[in-house]
Amino acid sequence: MPPKQKKPQPEEKEEVEYSLQVISFPNSFLTQKAVVVCDNYSAALKPLSTDIHPILLPLAGTPILGYTLEFLERGGVEDIILICSSFPTQIRSYIASSRWGENGYPVKVRIVVAAAATSSGDALREIDRLNLVSSDFVLCQGGVLCTLPLPSILEEHRRVKQLDKDQLLMTLVTMQTEANAAFSPRRYVDEGKCINERNLQQVRLHVLGQENAHQSSSYEFYRCLVSEYLDIQPEKKRQVSISRDILAHHSNFYFRNDLYSCNIQICTPEVLILNFKPRLTQVPALFTDNFDYEELERDLVNGVLTSDLLMKNIYCYIGKSGYSGHIASLDEYWQCR
Repeated sequence: MPPKQKKPQPEEKEEVEYSLQVISFPNSFLTQKAVVVCDNYSAALKPLSTDIHPILLPLAGTPILGYTLEFLERGGVEDIILICSSFPTQIRSYIASSRWGENGYPVKVRIVVAAAATSSGDALREIDRLNLVSSDFVLCQGGVLCTLPLPSILEEHRRVKQLDKDQLLMTLVTMQTEANAAFSPRRYVDEGKCINERNLQQVRLHVLGQENAHQSSSYEFYRCLVSEYLDIQPEKKRQVSISRDILAHHSNFYFRNDLYSCNIQICTPEVLILNFKPRLTQVPALFTDNFDYEELERDLVNGVLTSDLLMKNIYCYIGKSGYSGHIASLDEYWQCR
């Protein structure tokens, strides 16, 4: 009789232990949560985004969302909330097939669907309605490509929060740029005409104060006093009004038009509570009457900085080395490929 064959034993699955490669800083303050607004609520990436979510478009063989999650993971974020209005099934499938969907992975990624949202403001109002954020958090747009050291940015935010106590509202993350940079707000063609990123024909002007400022070889940190867009072509608005209060309380300040937004902000919960959901017991009438904020930096930041009723401060982190961009148009997508 032939020898009995042994039944094949099922292979034992090896348990995988994960360890995060987090950039460390002395006395670093690492936030635990981040909110990523996946949709840009525009048609700037069509027809490429007709049948696929824009943040899942491939870039060097990897979906754009993968670079955003990698940036947050390396910054020490452990809980990431993705809020989307379109193609939620595609985003779920990508997360499930990536390392962020594996059991035991130390970074938790959750997906929130806001099907009725038509702007970033609507998406953040949904986050507030679900009470998903109760402490300081990182807010960024889907499509962010960034190599800036997030722990360093958070450390500056923490330092100013101790000095400014209850007046700090958020920290804007910007980059100092050169005229020939891919995401520069000042790109010049041969004829000398100035064009803006996304062809908006505008340049953003920042007026920065020296209160609680800090400078180093890799970044600068200032209080933001004014943040407005100036029209270049055609010449509609080329002047900025500075209030007498700024002139009275700040003897030195800087005018900067060489900064572009990284679409990353470090926010306190009041960004959601005060500015995106009117609550009559907590909010001045200004926000009840102006419940039309759609974009964070264009609408909310300008509203806070020009308000005489709110005593809230906004700071600006300026990166001088590294790379940061935001893919929100066909032009930006082809430049990054």
